[in-house]
Amino acid sequence: MSLSSDTQTADINACDEATVLHYVGPKLDAIQDAMDKMQTVMEALSAGMKIQLERSAPRLSCAFCTFKENHDSHHTARCTRYPDTVSRRVQALGL
Repeated sequence: MSLSSDTQTADINACDEATVLHYVGPKLDAIQDAMDKMQTVMEALSAGMKIQLERSAPRLSCAFCTFKENHDSHHTARCTRYPDTVSRRVQALGL
């Protein structure tokens, strides 16, 4: 230990609890405020990320087929399960 380190240790030992709390208390309050702000920002970011995930979710291009059935990415108007307009219309009314 150096001489200055010994002096600092002696100064700390000479301080009573009230003095330490007087200096440390405001710093702890500032740290708590910063943590609260960071939590608020993180919650806002999390909400934004959830919205982005919902918006970027894959959508079906065909109203009648599931993702597995729609392997060629056809649209509802070109659905091979219901090739004519009448059968698509009847199926759509049933949905």
